[in-house]
Amino acid sequence: MTKKSFAENMAKFSQVFDPIFQIDAEIAHHERQIKKLEERRREEINRQNLNKGPANG
Repeated sequence: MTKKSFAENMAKFSQVFDPIFQIDAEIAHHERQIKKLEERRREEINRQNLNKGPANG
């Protein structure tokens, strides 16, 4: 194992236990969830609008 790869492994290891890194990872996770939910919401709105049919009938 080279010194560089050992240093990189130690950096990755420390990230796992770094509370700020963990919080940032959790924020990123929730941001992805929000984007998925927003897309589902848009799809549901479109679906409901299609089911209504023409406004003046």
